[in-house]
Amino acid sequence: MDDHDRLQLRPNRVVRATRYQEQVKRLLFTTDRSLTVEAILSASNRDTVPMEDDFLVLKAPDLVRIQPLRHWTDSKIRVYALVCVLAWLVLKLMVRWVSEHQLGMSAQVLKQELADIQEIYLQMNPTTIHRVLTTRSTIQQQLYALFDLKKHAPERDSTTLPLHTANG
Repeated sequence: MDDHDRLQLRPNRVVRATRYQEQVKRLLFTTDRSLTVEAILSASNRDTVPMEDDFLVLKAPDLVRIQPLRHWTDSKIRVYALVCVLAWLVLKLMVRWVSEHQLGMSAQVLKQELADIQEIYLQMNPTTIHRVLTTRSTIQQQLYALFDLKKHAPERDSTTLPLHTANG
């Protein structure tokens, strides 16, 4: 407050300088001299937003998680990076396939919906186990059909496995 009981706002120059240093800076180059500055910025923004989203997926702790790196030798780091990029590629293909079938969802939502489809083993008597899938929501059922998960997991109560006991 000043002498006249008015609120005054003053910039915090240290915080402003720190934030300025943290900001991402880009240099844009083009050979097309006919483009306006707005057209160049528009094209750049259109291309960089999906790319930045991909980097977020690579760093997301519950998706690909390229960091923290727990390898020290060059060959292990390269293999780890390759596996992370391959996982990212599979995830991107799954998201694209889902969006092509009008089920557009982010990688995080897709992962959560698929993770909620679970298989349970029920031991009804000492000699058999029943494999049962949890009840699926409408979206989960569409994903189940889209990715043809039926070949990897049984329908409800469709499989009975013999239980092998230590005594014979």
